[in-house]
Amino acid sequence: MSFTSLEFIAFMFLVFVLFYITKGKTRVFVLFIANIVFSLTFVSWNIIVLLIFALYSFFISSKIKKDNKSILFIVLPLIIVFIFFKYITYFSNSILTPVGISFYTFKIISYLVDIYNEKIEREESLLVYLTYVIFFPTLVSGPISRFKPFIDSLSNVTFDYDKSRDGAFLCACGMFEKMVIADYIGLLVSNIYANTLFKGYYIWLAILLYSLQIYADFDSYSNIAIGCSKILGIDVGINFKTPYLSSNIKEFWHKWHISLSTWFKDYVYIPLGGNRKGTLRKHINMIIVFILSGIWHGSTINFFIWGLGHGLLIVFEEYFLQFYNKLNIEGILKKINKIIGIIINYLLVSILFVFFRTNKFIDAINILRKSLIFEKFDYTELGLVKREWYYLLIMIVVFIIVDIFRSRFNMIEKITKRNVVFRWSIYIIMMTIFLIFGMYGSQYNPLDFIYKHF
Repeated sequence: MSFTSLEFIAFMFLVFVLFYITKGKTRVFVLFIANIVFSLTFVSWNIIVLLIFALYSFFISSKIKKDNKSILFIVLPLIIVFIFFKYITYFSNSILTPVGISFYTFKIISYLVDIYNEKIEREESLLVYLTYVIFFPTLVSGPISRFKPFIDSLSNVTFDYDKSRDGAFLCACGMFEKMVIADYIGLLVSNIYANTLFKGYYIWLAILLYSLQIYADFDSYSNIAIGCSKILGIDVGINFKTPYLSSNIKEFWHKWHISLSTWFKDYVYIPLGGNRKGTLRKHINMIIVFILSGIWHGSTINFFIWGLGHGLLIVFEEYFLQFYNKLNIEGILKKINKIIGIIINYLLVSILFVFFRTNKFIDAINILRKSLIFEKFDYTELGLVKREWYYLLIMIVVFIIVDIFRSRFNMIEKITKRNVVFRWSIYIIMMTIFLIFGMYGSQYNPLDFIYKHF
Protein backbone atom coordinates (compact mmCIF):
# COMPACT_ATOMS: atom_id res chain seq x y z
CA MET A 1 0.00 0.00 0.00
CA SER A 2 1.63 3.19 -1.18
CA PHE A 3 1.54 6.29 1.01
CA THR A 4 0.38 8.28 -2.01
CA SER A 5 -2.62 6.05 -2.82
CA LEU A 6 -6.28 6.75 -2.12
CA GLU A 7 -6.41 3.38 -0.36
CA PHE A 8 -3.85 4.56 2.18
CA ILE A 9 -5.73 7.81 2.83
CA ALA A 10 -8.92 5.81 3.52
CA PHE A 11 -6.94 3.34 5.66
CA MET A 12 -5.35 6.15 7.68
CA PHE A 13 -8.71 7.82 8.27
CA LEU A 14 -10.22 4.56 9.53
CA VAL A 15 -7.26 3.95 11.85
CA PHE A 16 -7.54 7.53 13.14
CA VAL A 17 -11.22 7.10 14.03
CA LEU A 18 -10.84 3.66 15.64
CA PHE A 19 -7.70 4.71 17.50
CA TYR A 20 -9.33 7.66 19.24
CA ILE A 21 -12.70 6.09 20.05
CA THR A 22 -10.89 3.35 21.98
CA LYS A 23 -8.70 3.49 25.08
CA GLY A 24 -6.03 1.55 26.94
CA LYS A 25 -5.26 -1.97 25.73
CA THR A 26 -8.05 -1.84 23.16
CA ARG A 27 -6.39 1.17 21.53
CA VAL A 28 -3.05 -0.64 21.39
CA PHE A 29 -4.79 -3.67 19.90
CA VAL A 30 -6.43 -1.50 17.23
CA LEU A 31 -3.03 -0.08 16.30
CA PHE A 32 -1.52 -3.56 16.26
CA ILE A 33 -4.22 -4.82 13.87
CA ALA A 34 -3.68 -1.76 11.66
CA ASN A 35 0.05 -2.56 11.57
CA ILE A 36 -0.64 -6.15 10.52
CA VAL A 37 -3.14 -5.13 7.83
CA PHE A 38 -0.70 -2.60 6.39
CA SER A 39 2.13 -5.19 6.43
CA LEU A 40 -0.03 -7.72 4.58
CA THR A 41 -0.50 -5.32 1.66
CA PHE A 42 3.06 -6.16 0.63
CA VAL A 43 4.35 -9.61 -0.36
CA SER A 44 2.67 -12.04 2.05
CA TRP A 45 5.82 -13.66 3.41
CA ASN A 46 7.21 -10.27 4.47
CA ILE A 47 5.07 -10.42 7.59
CA ILE A 48 6.47 -13.85 8.45
CA VAL A 49 10.07 -12.58 8.54
CA LEU A 50 8.96 -9.49 10.43
CA LEU A 51 7.10 -11.48 13.10
CA ILE A 52 9.98 -13.96 13.49
CA PHE A 53 12.38 -11.06 14.13
CA ALA A 54 9.95 -9.41 16.55
CA LEU A 55 9.06 -12.57 18.48
CA TYR A 56 12.69 -13.71 18.69
CA SER A 57 13.82 -10.35 20.08
CA PHE A 58 10.92 -10.15 22.54
CA PHE A 59 11.53 -13.54 24.13
CA ILE A 60 15.34 -13.41 23.95
CA SER A 61 15.41 -10.00 25.64
CA SER A 62 14.76 -11.74 28.96
CA LYS A 63 18.16 -13.49 28.60
CA ILE A 64 20.16 -10.28 28.39
CA LYS A 65 22.58 -9.75 31.26
CA LYS A 66 24.83 -6.75 31.77
CA ASP A 67 27.67 -8.77 33.30
CA ASN A 68 28.47 -10.86 30.23
CA LYS A 69 28.76 -10.65 26.45
CA SER A 70 25.38 -12.21 25.78
CA ILE A 71 24.26 -9.22 23.75
CA LEU A 72 26.71 -10.13 20.97
CA PHE A 73 25.25 -13.60 20.62
CA ILE A 74 21.70 -12.32 20.93
CA VAL A 75 21.88 -9.79 18.07
CA LEU A 76 24.12 -11.96 15.86
CA PRO A 77 21.29 -14.16 14.48
CA LEU A 78 19.38 -11.02 13.50
CA ILE A 79 22.43 -9.61 11.73
CA ILE A 80 23.10 -12.88 9.90
CA VAL A 81 19.53 -13.19 8.63
CA PHE A 82 19.52 -9.50 7.71
CA ILE A 83 22.74 -9.90 5.72
CA PHE A 84 21.36 -12.99 3.99
CA PHE A 85 18.24 -11.21 2.76
CA LYS A 86 20.09 -7.98 2.04
CA TYR A 87 22.72 -9.53 -0.18
CA ILE A 88 21.14 -12.70 -1.55
CA THR A 89 19.90 -10.72 -4.55
CA TYR A 90 23.55 -10.16 -5.44
CA PHE A 91 23.75 -13.88 -6.21
CA SER A 92 20.13 -14.69 -7.06
CA ASN A 93 17.05 -12.67 -8.00
CA SER A 94 14.69 -15.47 -7.02
CA ILE A 95 14.55 -14.34 -3.36
CA LEU A 96 13.27 -10.83 -2.72
CA THR A 97 14.43 -8.68 0.18
CA PRO A 98 11.61 -8.31 2.75
CA VAL A 99 10.18 -4.79 2.69
CA GLY A 100 11.53 -2.62 5.52
CA ILE A 101 13.96 -5.22 6.90
CA SER A 102 16.79 -2.68 7.12
CA PHE A 103 14.70 -0.41 9.31
CA TYR A 104 12.98 -2.81 11.68
CA THR A 105 16.22 -4.79 12.17
CA PHE A 106 17.91 -1.61 13.41
CA LYS A 107 14.92 -0.79 15.65
CA ILE A 108 15.13 -4.24 17.23
CA ILE A 109 18.91 -4.08 17.70
CA SER A 110 18.64 -0.67 19.37
CA TYR A 111 15.99 -2.07 21.71
CA LEU A 112 18.13 -5.06 22.73
CA VAL A 113 21.32 -3.04 23.14
CA ASP A 114 19.53 -0.39 25.21
CA ILE A 115 18.26 -3.12 27.53
CA TYR A 116 21.80 -4.47 27.82
CA ASN A 117 23.14 -1.00 28.63
CA GLU A 118 20.30 -0.54 31.15
CA LYS A 119 18.97 2.54 29.36
CA ILE A 120 15.49 1.03 29.19
CA GLU A 121 13.59 -1.76 30.87
CA ARG A 122 12.36 -4.81 29.02
CA GLU A 123 8.79 -4.50 27.73
CA GLU A 124 6.58 -7.09 29.42
CA SER A 125 3.66 -6.80 27.02
CA LEU A 126 4.10 -8.67 23.74
CA LEU A 127 1.29 -6.65 22.19
CA VAL A 128 2.94 -3.32 23.02
CA TYR A 129 6.33 -4.51 21.79
CA LEU A 130 4.93 -5.81 18.49
CA THR A 131 3.13 -2.50 18.03
CA TYR A 132 6.48 -0.71 18.34
CA VAL A 133 8.33 -2.98 15.91
CA ILE A 134 5.58 -3.17 13.25
CA PHE A 135 4.34 0.43 13.55
CA PHE A 136 3.06 0.99 10.03
CA PRO A 137 4.03 4.63 9.28
CA THR A 138 7.73 3.88 9.88
CA LEU A 139 7.77 0.22 8.83
CA VAL A 140 8.96 0.57 5.24
CA SER A 141 11.49 3.40 5.34
CA GLY A 142 11.76 4.75 8.86
CA PRO A 143 12.47 7.00 10.68
CA ILE A 144 14.24 4.46 12.91
CA SER A 145 12.43 5.32 16.13
CA ARG A 146 13.77 4.41 19.55
CA PHE A 147 11.70 2.33 21.96
CA LYS A 148 11.38 4.65 24.97
CA PRO A 149 10.21 7.83 23.18
CA PHE A 150 7.76 5.74 21.15
CA ILE A 151 6.28 3.96 24.17
CA ASP A 152 6.15 7.15 26.22
CA SER A 153 4.13 8.77 23.42
CA LEU A 154 1.85 5.78 23.00
CA SER A 155 1.11 5.49 26.72
CA ASN A 156 0.25 9.20 27.02
CA VAL A 157 -1.84 9.69 23.91
CA THR A 158 -4.80 12.04 24.19
CA PHE A 159 -6.56 13.59 21.24
CA ASP A 160 -5.01 16.94 20.39
CA TYR A 161 -6.74 18.73 17.51
CA ASP A 162 -3.78 21.02 16.80
CA LYS A 163 -1.31 18.14 16.76
CA SER A 164 -3.52 15.99 14.50
CA ARG A 165 -4.17 18.95 12.19
CA ASP A 166 -0.45 19.69 11.92
CA GLY A 167 0.19 16.00 11.24
CA ALA A 168 -2.43 15.91 8.49
CA PHE A 169 -0.97 19.00 6.83
CA LEU A 170 2.53 17.50 7.09
CA CYS A 171 1.20 14.39 5.30
CA ALA A 172 -0.31 16.58 2.59
CA CYS A 173 3.01 18.40 2.18
CA GLY A 174 4.78 15.05 1.90
CA MET A 175 2.43 13.84 -0.82
CA PHE A 176 2.83 17.15 -2.65
CA GLU A 177 6.62 16.91 -2.40
CA LYS A 178 6.59 13.35 -3.73
CA MET A 179 4.10 13.59 -6.58
CA VAL A 180 4.77 17.15 -7.77
CA ILE A 181 8.53 17.45 -7.23
CA ALA A 182 10.33 14.15 -6.66
CA ASP A 183 8.54 12.12 -9.34
CA TYR A 184 8.74 14.87 -11.96
CA ILE A 185 12.48 15.30 -11.42
CA GLY A 186 12.88 11.52 -11.26
CA LEU A 187 11.45 10.98 -14.75
CA LEU A 188 13.83 13.56 -16.19
CA VAL A 189 16.84 12.06 -14.39
CA SER A 190 15.92 8.55 -15.56
CA ASN A 191 15.60 9.73 -19.17
CA ILE A 192 19.05 11.32 -19.10
CA TYR A 193 20.69 8.29 -17.45
CA ALA A 194 19.02 5.98 -19.99
CA ASN A 195 20.22 7.94 -23.02
CA THR A 196 23.81 6.95 -23.80
CA LEU A 197 24.20 9.90 -26.20
CA PHE A 198 23.90 12.59 -23.55
CA LYS A 199 27.14 14.19 -22.35
CA GLY A 200 28.42 17.26 -20.54
CA TYR A 201 25.69 19.67 -19.44
CA TYR A 202 22.98 17.01 -19.75
CA ILE A 203 24.90 14.68 -17.43
CA TRP A 204 25.54 17.46 -14.93
CA LEU A 205 21.85 18.31 -14.98
CA ALA A 206 21.03 14.69 -14.10
CA ILE A 207 23.72 14.54 -11.41
CA LEU A 208 22.55 17.73 -9.71
CA LEU A 209 18.86 16.92 -10.09
CA TYR A 210 19.22 13.41 -8.68
CA SER A 211 20.39 14.90 -5.39
CA LEU A 212 17.21 16.97 -5.31
CA GLN A 213 15.12 13.97 -6.32
CA ILE A 214 16.39 11.62 -3.60
CA TYR A 215 16.08 14.37 -0.99
CA ALA A 216 12.54 15.32 -2.02
CA ASP A 217 11.61 11.63 -2.29
CA PHE A 218 12.93 10.53 1.10
CA ASP A 219 11.93 13.76 2.84
CA SER A 220 8.40 13.32 1.48
CA TYR A 221 8.20 9.77 2.84
CA SER A 222 9.53 10.93 6.20
CA ASN A 223 7.04 13.79 6.32
CA ILE A 224 4.13 11.44 5.63
CA ALA A 225 5.40 8.91 8.19
CA ILE A 226 5.98 11.58 10.84
CA GLY A 227 2.67 13.24 9.96
CA CYS A 228 0.69 9.98 10.29
CA SER A 229 2.38 9.31 13.63
CA LYS A 230 1.60 12.84 14.77
CA ILE A 231 -2.06 12.38 13.85
CA LEU A 232 -2.07 9.43 16.27
CA GLY A 233 -0.21 11.46 18.90
CA ILE A 234 3.00 9.40 18.62
CA ASP A 235 6.51 10.82 18.41
CA VAL A 236 8.92 9.06 16.01
CA GLY A 237 11.60 11.74 15.76
CA ILE A 238 12.75 13.60 12.65
CA ASN A 239 14.82 12.61 9.65
CA PHE A 240 15.84 15.80 7.83
CA LYS A 241 16.86 19.37 8.70
CA THR A 242 17.49 21.04 5.32
CA PRO A 243 20.73 19.08 4.70
CA TYR A 244 21.64 20.84 1.44
CA LEU A 245 22.12 24.11 3.31
CA SER A 246 25.12 22.49 5.01
CA SER A 247 28.54 23.96 4.27
CA ASN A 248 30.45 20.75 5.04
CA ILE A 249 29.97 16.97 5.04
CA LYS A 250 29.88 16.66 8.83
CA GLU A 251 27.04 19.18 9.05
CA PHE A 252 25.31 17.43 6.16
CA TRP A 253 25.24 14.13 8.06
CA HIS A 254 23.84 15.88 11.13
CA LYS A 255 20.88 16.87 8.97
CA TRP A 256 20.49 13.99 6.50
CA HIS A 257 18.71 10.73 7.45
CA ILE A 258 19.13 11.75 11.08
CA SER A 259 17.63 8.58 12.55
CA LEU A 260 20.14 6.41 10.66
CA SER A 261 23.20 8.57 11.32
CA THR A 262 22.42 8.79 15.05
CA TRP A 263 21.83 5.02 15.11
CA PHE A 264 25.30 4.39 13.67
CA LYS A 265 26.79 6.91 16.10
CA ASP A 266 25.16 5.31 19.16
CA TYR A 267 25.50 1.63 18.24
CA VAL A 268 28.65 1.48 16.09
CA TYR A 269 30.85 4.59 16.36
CA ILE A 270 30.75 4.98 20.15
CA PRO A 271 31.14 1.22 20.88
CA LEU A 272 34.16 1.20 18.54
CA GLY A 273 35.74 3.84 20.76
CA GLY A 274 34.43 7.00 19.13
CA ASN A 275 36.94 9.80 19.56
CA ARG A 276 38.23 8.51 22.91
CA LYS A 277 41.24 6.58 21.59
CA GLY A 278 43.21 9.15 19.63
CA THR A 279 42.87 10.90 16.30
CA LEU A 280 43.90 7.99 14.09
CA ARG A 281 41.49 5.59 15.77
CA LYS A 282 38.72 8.20 15.56
CA HIS A 283 39.20 8.58 11.83
CA ILE A 284 39.28 4.82 11.30
CA ASN A 285 36.06 4.50 13.29
CA MET A 286 34.44 7.22 11.20
CA ILE A 287 35.42 5.53 7.94
CA ILE A 288 34.13 2.18 9.23
CA VAL A 289 30.79 3.78 10.10
CA PHE A 290 30.39 5.32 6.66
CA ILE A 291 31.39 2.10 4.90
CA LEU A 292 28.79 0.23 6.96
CA SER A 293 26.25 2.92 6.11
CA GLY A 294 27.06 2.42 2.44
CA ILE A 295 26.71 -1.36 2.42
CA TRP A 296 23.57 -1.07 4.58
CA HIS A 297 21.99 0.62 1.57
CA GLY A 298 22.92 -2.08 -0.94
CA SER A 299 25.13 -4.99 -1.93
CA THR A 300 27.04 -3.56 -4.90
CA ILE A 301 30.55 -2.12 -4.85
CA ASN A 302 29.02 1.26 -5.67
CA PHE A 303 27.40 1.54 -2.24
CA PHE A 304 30.74 0.68 -0.65
CA ILE A 305 32.40 3.45 -2.65
CA TRP A 306 29.62 5.88 -1.78
CA GLY A 307 30.09 5.21 1.95
CA LEU A 308 33.89 5.22 1.75
CA GLY A 309 33.81 8.50 -0.17
CA HIS A 310 31.80 10.21 2.56
CA GLY A 311 34.11 8.78 5.22
CA LEU A 312 37.25 10.06 3.48
CA LEU A 313 35.69 13.46 2.85
CA ILE A 314 34.71 13.93 6.47
CA VAL A 315 38.25 13.03 7.59
CA PHE A 316 39.82 15.38 5.05
CA GLU A 317 37.55 18.29 5.94
CA GLU A 318 38.36 17.91 9.63
CA TYR A 319 41.97 18.81 8.86
CA PHE A 320 40.86 21.53 6.45
CA LEU A 321 38.52 23.11 9.02
CA GLN A 322 41.30 23.10 11.63
CA PHE A 323 43.33 25.23 9.21
CA TYR A 324 40.36 27.38 8.17
CA ASN A 325 39.28 28.16 11.74
CA LYS A 326 42.77 29.48 12.51
CA LEU A 327 42.25 32.22 9.91
CA ASN A 328 39.53 33.79 12.10
CA ILE A 329 37.54 35.02 9.11
CA GLU A 330 34.58 37.17 10.17
CA GLY A 331 31.92 39.44 8.75
CA ILE A 332 30.71 39.41 5.18
CA LEU A 333 33.64 37.27 4.02
CA LYS A 334 32.60 34.51 6.42
CA LYS A 335 29.06 34.57 5.01
CA ILE A 336 30.40 34.43 1.45
CA ASN A 337 32.61 31.49 2.39
CA LYS A 338 29.61 29.72 3.89
CA ILE A 339 27.67 30.10 0.63
CA ILE A 340 30.68 28.80 -1.31
CA GLY A 341 30.91 25.91 1.16
CA ILE A 342 27.22 25.06 0.60
CA ILE A 343 27.74 24.98 -3.18
CA ILE A 344 30.91 22.86 -2.96
CA ASN A 345 29.28 20.51 -0.47
CA TYR A 346 26.26 20.04 -2.75
CA LEU A 347 28.56 19.27 -5.70
CA LEU A 348 30.54 16.68 -3.70
CA VAL A 349 27.40 15.01 -2.37
CA SER A 350 25.89 14.98 -5.86
CA ILE A 351 28.99 13.41 -7.44
CA LEU A 352 29.03 10.66 -4.81
CA PHE A 353 25.34 10.05 -5.46
CA VAL A 354 26.33 8.92 -8.97
CA PHE A 355 27.58 5.71 -7.34
CA PHE A 356 24.34 5.53 -5.35
CA ARG A 357 22.21 5.93 -8.50
CA THR A 358 24.02 3.42 -10.76
CA ASN A 359 24.11 -0.36 -10.37
CA LYS A 360 27.63 -1.08 -11.59
CA PHE A 361 30.98 0.56 -11.01
CA ILE A 362 31.63 0.88 -14.74
CA ASP A 363 28.27 2.66 -15.16
CA ALA A 364 29.23 5.28 -12.57
CA ILE A 365 32.64 5.79 -14.19
CA ASN A 366 31.03 6.21 -17.61
CA ILE A 367 28.63 8.82 -16.24
CA LEU A 368 31.49 10.77 -14.64
CA ARG A 369 33.59 10.43 -17.81
CA LYS A 370 30.79 11.73 -20.03
CA SER A 371 30.24 14.63 -17.65
CA LEU A 372 33.62 16.00 -18.79
CA ILE A 373 32.72 15.98 -22.51
CA PHE A 374 30.81 19.21 -23.06
CA GLU A 375 28.51 20.00 -25.96
CA LYS A 376 25.80 22.53 -26.77
CA PHE A 377 22.82 22.29 -24.43
CA ASP A 378 19.25 22.35 -25.71
CA TYR A 379 16.46 21.52 -23.29
CA THR A 380 14.24 20.31 -26.16
CA GLU A 381 16.61 17.34 -26.48
CA LEU A 382 15.24 16.26 -23.10
CA GLY A 383 11.75 16.04 -24.56
CA LEU A 384 10.66 19.23 -22.78
CA VAL A 385 8.74 22.14 -24.23
CA LYS A 386 9.50 25.68 -23.07
CA ARG A 387 6.68 25.65 -20.50
CA GLU A 388 7.98 22.42 -18.92
CA TRP A 389 11.56 23.72 -18.84
CA TYR A 390 10.47 26.93 -17.09
CA TYR A 391 8.35 24.90 -14.69
CA LEU A 392 11.44 22.86 -13.78
CA LEU A 393 13.53 25.97 -13.15
CA ILE A 394 10.79 27.66 -11.11
CA MET A 395 10.24 24.48 -9.10
CA ILE A 396 13.93 24.29 -8.21
CA VAL A 397 14.04 27.94 -7.14
CA VAL A 398 10.88 27.56 -5.03
CA PHE A 399 12.24 24.35 -3.50
CA ILE A 400 15.43 26.18 -2.44
CA ILE A 401 13.49 29.15 -1.02
CA VAL A 402 11.17 26.86 0.95
CA ASP A 403 14.17 24.97 2.35
CA ILE A 404 15.72 28.25 3.49
CA PHE A 405 12.48 29.12 5.29
CA ARG A 406 12.33 25.61 6.79
CA SER A 407 15.83 26.08 8.19
CA ARG A 408 14.69 29.17 10.09
CA PHE A 409 11.33 28.16 11.54
CA ASN A 410 8.66 25.45 11.65
CA MET A 411 6.70 26.16 8.47
CA ILE A 412 3.91 23.73 9.34
CA GLU A 413 3.10 25.59 12.54
CA LYS A 414 3.59 28.97 10.86
CA ILE A 415 0.89 28.07 8.33
CA THR A 416 -1.57 26.08 10.45
CA LYS A 417 -1.61 28.66 13.24
CA ARG A 418 -2.44 31.59 10.95
CA ASN A 419 -5.96 32.83 10.31
CA VAL A 420 -8.40 30.80 8.26
CA VAL A 421 -8.07 32.97 5.12
CA PHE A 422 -4.31 32.62 5.00
CA ARG A 423 -4.44 28.88 5.72
CA TRP A 424 -6.99 28.09 3.06
CA SER A 425 -5.19 30.27 0.54
CA ILE A 426 -2.14 28.06 1.00
CA TYR A 427 -4.25 24.90 0.84
CA ILE A 428 -5.97 25.99 -2.39
CA ILE A 429 -2.67 27.00 -4.02
CA MET A 430 -1.15 23.63 -3.15
CA MET A 431 -4.19 21.71 -4.40
CA THR A 432 -4.21 23.69 -7.65
CA ILE A 433 -0.52 23.04 -8.30
CA PHE A 434 -1.03 19.40 -7.37
CA LEU A 435 -3.90 18.98 -9.85
CA ILE A 436 -1.99 20.72 -12.65
CA PHE A 437 1.51 19.30 -12.17
CA GLY A 438 1.06 16.21 -9.98
CA MET A 439 2.26 12.87 -11.38
CA TYR A 440 -0.94 10.83 -11.12
CA GLY A 441 -3.82 9.43 -13.14
CA SER A 442 -4.40 6.22 -15.10
CA GLN A 443 -0.89 6.29 -16.57
CA TYR A 444 0.78 7.18 -13.30
CA ASN A 445 3.18 4.57 -12.06
CA PRO A 446 4.77 5.86 -8.85
CA LEU A 447 8.52 5.73 -8.98
CA ASP A 448 8.09 4.26 -5.52
CA PHE A 449 9.84 5.77 -2.57
CA ILE A 450 13.55 5.21 -3.21
CA TYR A 451 14.34 4.13 0.35
CA LYS A 452 11.64 1.45 0.23
CA HIS A 453 14.27 -0.69 -1.52
CA PHE A 454 16.80 -0.32 1.31
